Amino acid sequence: MDAPQIALRDTAAEFARVRGALQSAVALPVVVASPVRRARVDALIKRAATIQKTIEGAGRMIDGARRWFSDTFGVQVEDSVPAANPAIAASIKTSVAAMNYFLRDAKIELDAIIERQRQYESIPEEKRAGALAELRAAEMPAPGATIAPKWLWLGIGAAALFVFLKGGDDESET
Repeated sequence: MDAPQIALRDTAAEFARVRGALQSAVALPVVVASPVRRARVDALIKRAATIQKTIEGAGRMIDGARRWFSDTFGVQVEDSVPAANPAIAASIKTSVAAMNYFLRDAKIELDAIIERQRQYESIPEEKRAGALAELRAAEMPAPGATIAPKWLWLGIGAAALFVFLKGGDDESET
């Protein structure tokens, strides 16, 4: 096994471990109590599933191409097609990069969850319900603080461009 394949195997193992930790974190009281935190964890879990599905699909395509080439021509694709090795290496590097970006983001979220959970567990049992209510209130977005939809920003940009261009025409006429 060469270095890129070892890196892929090692990164995939870490990816699986962190993905499992995220799936376990869903049941923690600090995640259950916070819709914002729960949404972040759910988004990371969905992202992990997409990454895994994509990597597995690429692997199946590479294996299928290897089998087809071997069955059809009786030789290994890596030995006979000059572009095969760089394409396979690029696929491996892309897979590792995708998992590393996920791992970076997931570890940041998990660290925050673990710290919140540690704080929660240090609170006396009788005060925990109140702490979760405070957490829920603290992490909720403020009313009216929502981001405008993309179509609204596009409309504002188009109107600004129209006013700018229309204003430029008026000045050239005087």
